[in-house]
Amino acid sequence: MPRPSRVLFFAIFIVGAVAACTGPSFRPTPLPVLAVAAPPARPITGQTLLLVPGEHFAYEVHLHGITIGRVDLEVTDGQVISKFKTEAVAAAFETVQDDLVTTLDRVGGRAAASTETLVIGDDAKTFNGDASVAGNHGQTVHTALGVLRAWARPDAAPGYLVLLAAGKMWRLDVARPTVEDLQGTHALRIDGRVRAEKPIALVMWLAASDDRTPLRIELSNGEFHVVADLVRE
Repeated sequence: MPRPSRVLFFAIFIVGAVAACTGPSFRPTPLPVLAVAAPPARPITGQTLLLVPGEHFAYEVHLHGITIGRVDLEVTDGQVISKFKTEAVAAAFETVQDDLVTTLDRVGGRAAASTETLVIGDDAKTFNGDASVAGNHGQTVHTALGVLRAWARPDAAPGYLVLLAAGKMWRLDVARPTVEDLQGTHALRIDGRVRAEKPIALVMWLAASDDRTPLRIELSNGEFHVVADLVRE
């Protein structure tokens, strides 16, 4: 099994998934059209964070079709807390644990501050961030999820978000959502990419209902294929 890299925290990007893995064969997801088209010029701003106090999502995380761990995410009035940890089979190759706490600025629709502890094998690092680090529109993966859930509708304009994760800045470009069924569930599909030396393709499905429940997230850059599947709420 390939060693999970620090990019794995994007699987916590929490996160969005609904049932089932496609099997052990690895077929990298092609980069969406957005990845090769002109990037959107406008940031996504002015969105209320669709992160409802009391929400709890749990996801099974699959790497190349093999279940490697689980993400649990909980929302309170003032914070979002997520925990990822590899399971026994994956841990035999490399243990990975990621704990992220985001303090919410609900008025500003962004992260006010965050603390992330990332442990890979014997290497442990802690990253602290605040909104000023990423500028006025800086987001953690938690608040990015809340912004995208609020923004997602069939006529939403393409845009981008600036992310602060694992101590680094990233830009996520997203296309206008499309309507699609996901295993019998009416959903909104969001295609995007994370700008990096090797761009990371992202596909997210949200329930096409008022709660915009995150149903599935897939991430791929040709070297890895990560799927996060919702297992309970």
